[in-house]
Order: sequence, then structure tokens, then C-alpha cells
Amino acid sequence: AASVRGRLSEEFSYSLAGTPCKVVLEQSFACYTEGLQNEFQEDQWLHDMGVESYIGAALFSSSGEPMGILSACSQTPIKSVACVKACFDMVVARTAAEMERMQTEEKLRELFQVVEQSPVVIAKADINGKLDYVNENFEKTLGYTRTEVLGKDPRFITAGATSDEVYADIWKNITQGKVWKGEILNKRKNGEIFWTKANFGALRNSNGEITGYISLKEEITKRKESEKQLRLAASVFDTASEALVVTDIDKKIRMVNQAFSEITGYSNEEAVGQTPAMLQSGRHDKAFYETMFECLESSGEWQGEIWNRRKNGEVYPEWLRISVIKDDFGNLEGYVGLFSDITQRKHDESLIHHQANFDALTGLANRNLFLDRFSRSLEIAEKNRHFVALLFIDIDRFKYVNDTLGHSTGDQLLQEVSKRLTNKLQKPATVARFGGDEFVVVLPDERHLHRVEDTVVSILKDLERPQYIAGNQIFASASIGVAVYPIDGSDPETLLRKADNAMYKAKDKGRNNFQFFTEEMDVEAQKRQKLERDLHKAVQKKQLSLVYQPIMDTVTGRTVSAEALIRWHHPENGLISPLQFIPLAEEVGLIVPIGEWVLREACKEAVNWESVSDSPPSVSVNLSSVQFQKVDIPALVDCVLTETKLPPYRLTLEITESLLVDDDNHTLEQLQKIRDMGVGLSIDDFGTGYSSLSYLKKFPVSTLKIDRSFIMGLPQNVEDEALVSAILAMANSLNLKVVAEGVETLKQSKFLKLKGCQYVQGYLFSKPLPKAEFQSFLGLSNKKAS
Repeated sequence: AASVRGRLSEEFSYSLAGTPCKVVLEQSFACYTEGLQNEFQEDQWLHDMGVESYIGAALFSSSGEPMGILSACSQTPIKSVACVKACFDMVVARTAAEMERMQTEEKLRELFQVVEQSPVVIAKADINGKLDYVNENFEKTLGYTRTEVLGKDPRFITAGATSDEVYADIWKNITQGKVWKGEILNKRKNGEIFWTKANFGALRNSNGEITGYISLKEEITKRKESEKQLRLAASVFDTASEALVVTDIDKKIRMVNQAFSEITGYSNEEAVGQTPAMLQSGRHDKAFYETMFECLESSGEWQGEIWNRRKNGEVYPEWLRISVIKDDFGNLEGYVGLFSDITQRKHDESLIHHQANFDALTGLANRNLFLDRFSRSLEIAEKNRHFVALLFIDIDRFKYVNDTLGHSTGDQLLQEVSKRLTNKLQKPATVARFGGDEFVVVLPDERHLHRVEDTVVSILKDLERPQYIAGNQIFASASIGVAVYPIDGSDPETLLRKADNAMYKAKDKGRNNFQFFTEEMDVEAQKRQKLERDLHKAVQKKQLSLVYQPIMDTVTGRTVSAEALIRWHHPENGLISPLQFIPLAEEVGLIVPIGEWVLREACKEAVNWESVSDSPPSVSVNLSSVQFQKVDIPALVDCVLTETKLPPYRLTLEITESLLVDDDNHTLEQLQKIRDMGVGLSIDDFGTGYSSLSYLKKFPVSTLKIDRSFIMGLPQNVEDEALVSAILAMANSLNLKVVAEGVETLKQSKFLKLKGCQYVQGYLFSKPLPKAEFQSFLGLSNKKAS
């Protein structure tokens, strides 16, 4: 800066070379009383200003450090050098002192800004420990303003978690002029607790006296959390069930965890310094590992299944995930690998896959696997323009084997059939078991249909050969239905349906037979599907009704009972025979709601007969074996009787012989409960099934109904006469009632009465009647009888 004729100039540049100021820098003082321009001819400024004399001195701080130059110039000579120098020295001293003061204040301002802007919490207390200064970060960190804290004891920000002994130790140290360092929990204004790293110390004046105290605190909550996370990570590393391995940039192992040692057999000491190549099994080629590291380089991680080798030489599968480790600048530092032994998982997966795709009993493909292979066979055949033959195989009389020899023998029979089929049919044929005694075979890539027929004939011959199981010689033939792609269909569902239809056609032809699908069979199957749909509607729309056929007492001529028979009046096709829709209802599960409706409706009507007869007849209701499997029959009967108020003795349930042949304890228990209720049990169509004295003795049967097929030939057919006579004699000896069905002639009726058959039923007396007509018949017949 320069002051010229009262005008101040600041912040300007001035070259010192060849100037008197340069002399001052070198000698600390210079004085030229006159002739200055001649002395310094290169100093243009002196010439421009007309300077004649000059005096200058260096400025020094109180510690002797140079601070600058002070000089004075005049256009006139200096006459009294001593006087001027004395005055100038005074100005120099004051100027140096003022500059030092200004520099000190500037440094203090800078220091204050540093303190205010410091990320550290700074607080100062006076000699009595009361706060008299806090910095800006104190306010930000703790949430208090300066006004709220100045003059207070700083312990109000403590969290209460630090003991009084610690604060006593802090105070003891700082009052002795020492520094205390440590970690303390503090509390913000909002109540939040946080960790700080603290330094406490004393402030002294120039005389060394303590004038106050200062604290510097750095919040370390995040650091403490990081340390906690590190401890947790270390714990996880040590206790993880999955193996962990960390390598450096050269892929040398730096550390492994306990799980690594347990899986591989290598200890930490054996593994550190080695590379993961020590685990290689030899099952993967060089390209495998090159692809792995290319993936690591591009995406930073790789995962997949890999086979490695344990220390003991055992090769095992593991699921491995590798990630790269990078520093804050993105530079590669190493790799971390995480893997688990998946030996058990692969075993379980294999087992699950086998269970999901193969039949447990025979080991053949199941429905799922078969459909998959079948679909692929059709795709290939479409490309090659070849045939695919589908064989649907059902074992003849398999139920008889189960019923007579037991389910264990039946299972062995199925296993033997599967062996014969697989031995006969080599790949690419597929043999599958669909369940029960049903097998399916796919013959793919067939070029000539006559070869299909040859194969089917060969299978039949192979299956009809006797089998020896558990000491029994078993003859098990089969019925086979054949559908051919693309002649009979182009999708698995259609071909399966048509092969199934063809199989049933083969059974109808006498079993141990085969049948190719025909168009007529398809029409028949379509009719059956429509009938099933219509039957569902019939149940919903109440198109079903009951008729009643009287059962007469041959001695009194009275109607003693009536059999409730179901009828279906189709809105388009008229009356549908029960022989058509009852088996269908059993197959699709509709027999349960239908059977319950029949029982309830028949019992209601039987109660109404009390109004037209002094001795109202009983009612007989047919039950399907399927109902016994799916419904608690005793509970149902009890509910219906309670609801309708029909006495139990006026109800008889008619069952088939097949229900007894199954010899099921559950069925026996249900039948016994029914008899205990006072309800009668009758065997329908007796003599047509597997008649046996043993189950007549075992099961609580009350009545036998002789099938109409034995009544038709009476009395002229000698065999029928002998059979009926035997049944009546047997029933009499077992104290069982007998009802003869299908009595249509007077001769038949007289013969049965003569042989002691007390009850008859048939068109001779009445056809099945709707309920109104039956009530009229009942009133008339019982009136005549009386």
C-alpha cells in the first residue's frame, strides 16, 4: 500500500530491483538525504514522483520475524537526519506492532472459523465447570442452541449410562492439568443416546494458571455400529454352516471358517497360503474355470454347481458362489467364496424326481413321465411322418386275484406283469403304470401298422403264461385297446381316451383280447360323456323319481314290503334305464347324493302308507358299495329315520354280494350298527356273485333275494329248481327270510309257495308303481287279503 499526497493506493505491484526498498530488504535500514534519482536511475517511479530523499526500515514482529518494509519519500532533501530517523523509528515500531496485532487477530478469526466449522463437538467451561462456549457442531449434534446451554453444567447431556466414578476421574485429571481420553455415552435434546470419543483438558494463561476447561468430542455411533457389525460378521464367519474362504488378488487363501474345514477336511493352517485349486476334482475342464473367471470379471460374481474333492479323496457336489472384493477406489483386492455341500440335496432331488415320475410299486414310468414322453413322441412322429401306437392294457380278473389271494399277491402280480412288459418292449418304447391294474405302452416311430398288431399279439401271449406267486399258479390275461396317431387323434388326451374305449371293447369281446379303436367306439364314448353331463343336471334339476314294486306274502296275500326303485325321465331321451346311469353315477361319485336322496324320499313315502293301511308295509332301499366307502351309512340312516319318524323295523337296506366279498372290517362294523338299530339287511341278486356260506354266517344279514335269472326257468328247468330249493333250505336253516324276484307266472308262484318261499316280487303281482298308484294298490290289495 502507498499513500501519495493524501491518496491511498492498495494491493499494487512494485518491482524492487534497482530500488531503495531493495537496499532495505538487504540491510534492514536505508536513508538517502538527497540525490535519490541519480542514485537509482532505473527506478521510474522515483522520477515520475520527483522524489529527492528516502528513508526506509524493515518491520519485525516481537519474536523477530520479518513482516514487511516501511518507507517514506520526499521531494525535498532531508536536512536533519537524526530528527527524521528518531521520528521514523517511532512510526516503524508502532507500525510493526499494529501489523502484528492485525495478523494475530486474523489468525484468531481463522482459528475461530476452524473451531466453528470443525466436525468435532467443542465445548469450553470456565474455572467452575460451567459452559461458556460451544461450537456450531455442538448445536447440530446435540440439538441445543448456545442460549440453552451456556452457564450450565455440561453433565446435563450425559445419558446416565456413564458412572459417577468415571466423571470423578475426568474431573480429577483435568483439574490437575492432565488430559482425559475415553468413550462416553451422551444424550441429544430429543432423548436419543449416542456414543462419543472424548478428550477433556485444562486451559492455562501465560502464567500457567488454569483458566478453564475444554472438551473435544467426536460422535462414534456409526463406528461402534460398524464394530458391532464386524463382531457379528466375525461370529457369522466362524459359526456359519456354509463354508467361507477368502483369497487375495493372486487367489491365495487368506482365511477359511470352521465349516470349510468340516466340509473339505482341510484345517485353516493347511488351507492358508494355498489356492482353491487344491480342491479341484478333475471333473471340470479348463474352459469351465475360464468361463467362471470371465463372469467374475464382467459381473463381479459367479454361482453354480461344482464338483470338488475332499482331503480324503472323496468327490462331492457343492453349490458355490464367488464374489470379488474391491477397495473404495474400485481396485480388486481379492475374492470371497461361499459354498455348501449339496450331496444330500442332490440325493433328495433324485429321490423326489423318481417319486414324481416313477411308480413306487413297479418302478415303471407314472402318468406324469408317460405324458411327457408321449408328447415328445408325437412331436417327433409329426416331423418324421410316422405312426405312434398307444396301447391301453388292463389285467383281466385282477380284482378276483385281490379278493381271493390278497392284496400282497395282487401287488406281486402287477410287478410280474411290469417285468414281462419291459422285457418284451425295449427302447424307444415307453411302458407306464397308470394305477391299479392299468398299464399303457407307447410304440413310437412305427412305419407299418401290421407291426403294431404283431407286438400286441406277442404281449397277450406273454401275459397269459401262468405265473407262480406265493405258491399259487395264476393265469392273468389282459385286454388291450389300441389307438394310433395320427389316424385316431393328434394329442395325448384324445388318443388316451380312444385307447381306453378300445380296451373296454376288447373286454366286452371276451377278454384276453385286443381291439383297435373304431369310429363307432368314439360315438359310444361321446354318448357316455353326454350322459354323464346330463346326469349332473338331473340331480340338480330334480329329474329323478321313485317307483315302488310290492313284495307279497305268499301265505296271507298281503303287501308286506315294497322295493324303492329309481327312475330318470330325461327331457329329450325319455326314460333312462338304471342299468345305464347307476354304474355311471358310481363311477363319477354322484351315487352319494343320489343314494341319500333315495333313502330320504323312500322313508318319507313309507310313513305316508300308514294313512292307507292298518298294517303299512316296510320299504326296501338299495345301497351301493361305493356309499359304504364314502359315507357313514349308520349315521345317515339314523338321521333319516329321526327326520322322517319311520320306525327302524319298517326299513330294509339291500346290498350286493360284492360288498360282503371285500370282507372289510369297516363295512362289517357299519352293517352291525345298522342291524343293532333294528333295520333289516337284505342281499340282492343272491346266487349271481361269489356266494359263500361263510359270509352269510359272519355278516348280520336278515334276508336273501333270489335273482330273477333263477326264477325264470321254474318250474320246468331242473337246474333252476334244484338251485332255488337249495337256497330256500339253506336260508331256512340259517333262519333267514327269502324274497324271490321276477315272479311273472302263476306256476312260478305256486312252486315257490310249495317250497316254502314266503315272499315274492314280480310282474305277476305288479310292476313298479309311482307313489300315488302304489298307495291305491296297497289299499286295494291289503283290503282283499284281509
